Amino acid sequence: MRHGTTLIQLIVMIAGVGLLAILLFPAVQSAQEEQNFLMCRKNLHEIGIGFHNYHDINGFLPSGRIGHNNGVFSQLLPYVEQQNLAAALSAEFDTWQDPDVNDKAAWFSTDTGWELCQTKISLFVCPSADAAGLGKAKRNVAGMKFSVEDKTAEMTLQYLDTSEADGIAGLSTYGPCAGAAGFHFVEDENAGAFTSAREGMFSSQRRKVITQILDGTSNTLGIGEYLGEYDEDKEAWTLSGSWAAATMMWTAKPLAESAQKATYAQFSSPHEGINNFVLGDASVFPLSTKVDLQVLRDIGGIRDGNIVDLGTVNR
Repeated sequence: MRHGTTLIQLIVMIAGVGLLAILLFPAVQSAQEEQNFLMCRKNLHEIGIGFHNYHDINGFLPSGRIGHNNGVFSQLLPYVEQQNLAAALSAEFDTWQDPDVNDKAAWFSTDTGWELCQTKISLFVCPSADAAGLGKAKRNVAGMKFSVEDKTAEMTLQYLDTSEADGIAGLSTYGPCAGAAGFHFVEDENAGAFTSAREGMFSSQRRKVITQILDGTSNTLGIGEYLGEYDEDKEAWTLSGSWAAATMMWTAKPLAESAQKATYAQFSSPHEGINNFVLGDASVFPLSTKVDLQVLRDIGGIRDGNIVDLGTVNR
């Protein structure tokens, strides 16, 4: 008598394997997202250590923008194990890392600078966003002008359209917190007091010191997740963040409810219901995307006097 696998048995076996794969796939996805979430937190913690090391060496934190649209992350390069890239940029732009020189060439103004700033730095990209292709657009904010009049902010954005260029500027899915009203350097001195009370850790052309964080470093947002701008009608990313550019987030806006609700200058995250932040003390805090807007504004400011116990905000 001959023994073997019949066609029916083979079909049943294949169906069983397929069913098992379907049942296991969500668990695999969940495990991968958990790993990515933890790596995202690790990235932010290392960035936090980086800006503290920068402070220790220079006596102040990185400016939100120095020169012609060079941002926080570009200043942190030598402090996050990117010394070679920092040296190459400094060779191209001799004042790249000099915080006392404001007349810096834009990072996209030369072919070499543009090529260097396409470098992908894994530390500046959340692995969850990277795996899902979130926040990747061939258009970056190259810089902006800011003025305050009657306590309202008006921004003029200058975009760098790279749709015709070779490559995309080095992606960053994190953004520095500029607070509720300290978005950029205030040209109107009459609005200075209003803005100063609500500015965050990072502001354009302004250098903060740790002792200015009067609300406490463990209670103040430093850098959080930012995906860019998503157009729901086009179902595409229309704007992305770059580690080279001076892109800062505004806590006058609530946290984006989901990645597909992300808008410019709004903290947004690939993690369902959570946006990771590194605080002023370099610790990392998972903030609920449903956090009350006033609470977000309070923890985004360095000296507004509204001190919030972070242990209570996600309850």
